[in-house]
Amino acid sequence: MTVPDFEATADAFNRLSDPVRVELLRALWLEGRHDAVSYATLKDAIGVRDSGRFNYHLQRLTDVFVEKTEDGYRLTPAGVAVVDAVQSETFAPSASVDPTPVDADCPTCGVAFEATYDDGMFAVECPDCGRAGSRFVFPPRGVRVRDPADAARAHATRRELLGS
Repeated sequence: MTVPDFEATADAFNRLSDPVRVELLRALWLEGRHDAVSYATLKDAIGVRDSGRFNYHLQRLTDVFVEKTEDGYRLTPAGVAVVDAVQSETFAPSASVDPTPVDADCPTCGVAFEATYDDGMFAVECPDCGRAGSRFVFPPRGVRVRDPADAARAHATRRELLGS
């Protein structure tokens, strides 16, 4: 088993340590999606008037999270992953969901499984015998924008799509 490059990971998180940089990545996503965004458009989108300050923050992101092209700037796959984490509220305070029945019965006792969500973890379990159906990390925003039954269905769909 290989050991992750913790130094590179620490450097990446350090590059994200200023809210202007995170907003810059978000602006690249909103303005360009997969197309390059011009320097001027990007600068206007985040509202930093000082060119020196803007350049400093942009350069801290370039090569890891942002790629410079002939047409401007665009997100790298790592930049897309950061925007995804921000949009899904991965680093925001966690939501919680009270036990909610789901459309599946416990194979042990036949009682309907219940879904709960707390501290970033979605769980489907039997309320009677305690048998676990599944436990899965699920983004907080995925719970905040849905009622509990819809969140349980989204959880099941996500599990199917990811093959777990």
